[in-house]
Amino acid sequence: FPVTINGPYNEQVTFNSYSGASATNQVIINGNNDTLRFAPIAAARFIVRFNGADNISIKNLNIRSTDPTYGWGVLLQNDARQDSIVNCTIDLRTVTSTTSSNSVGVVASNSLTTVSSIGNLAYETTIYGCTILGGYEGIHFYGNTATGTLVNNGHNRVENCLIKDFYFYGIYSYQNDANEFIGNDIRRDGRTVVSTFYGIYMTGNNPGALVMNNRIHSSNDVSTSTSTAAYGIYAGNAFQWQQSYFVNNIIYDLNTTSGAVFGIYTTGNRNNFFNNSIVLDNPTAISGATYGFYSTTADTSLFLNNIIHINRAGSGSKYAYYFSAVDHQHLMDYNLL
Repeated sequence: FPVTINGPYNEQVTFNSYSGASATNQVIINGNNDTLRFAPIAAARFIVRFNGADNISIKNLNIRSTDPTYGWGVLLQNDARQDSIVNCTIDLRTVTSTTSSNSVGVVASNSLTTVSSIGNLAYETTIYGCTILGGYEGIHFYGNTATGTLVNNGHNRVENCLIKDFYFYGIYSYQNDANEFIGNDIRRDGRTVVSTFYGIYMTGNNPGALVMNNRIHSSNDVSTSTSTAAYGIYAGNAFQWQQSYFVNNIIYDLNTTSGAVFGIYTTGNRNNFFNNSIVLDNPTAISGATYGFYSTTADTSLFLNNIIHINRAGSGSKYAYYFSAVDHQHLMDYNLL
């Protein structure tokens, strides 16, 4: 059942679990391109909260923090399931704090004050066609470390979104099952104060992931911090029976001038990389090592039909492939270096 709102509004909103909502009977909030703005406080940093809410969809809403220190655009927690955020803009550019738990566009966490609190948090969330501006990070999916709980967090999908001008992480995923990140534009071309750049960062166990058709670029275009490292994709662990796939992503303009640059960095097992293009050619670089593909694991992965082009200036070492583990079992073939 659809609900159309007319704003602007200056408030904090919580959606709880509602009787009658289902996959075939969604609650649809049409923001009508109006603005929901709020100045969160330290004890409750969200603007919109899905508190165990299922089958709720927010569409066409501008969500904006007006506080210089805090701002979580949307918080998912307490086993929120099958919710969606569609064609919304989450604007956190007012937040100037660079503390990790102070600002994030969309976050799954079991806390109102820290982005990394374990629990059964979010399942089958869809974030589609959204623009996320600013914040310490764009999107943060946290999970659960307890045995057998991995499947309670995951199957979340981020598709066709612009994630721009974050401080540290574009998309962060920890202990999530079968997340999909597809067709997103992830860049930091308009932020001056920055730290390390992680376009997509997946740590812990993230089996069954699909990372496909993303453009990850422009890490330090106008940055005043020129020595920060840059990682296009950082891939954690998958499983033998549930492998992860990184397909047809384009990574370019990781343009820090004196920091290390990694096109793809993998620390996990059973990650497979097909048809990706990595171009690392900053002509103004001074120093810093450059790696097209960097692996710390000895377990089996596939790296096929990829393009790696390195023509970065400066004194740092340059590697198309780099393996820090002995006895690696990667199959690498049909790549253009």
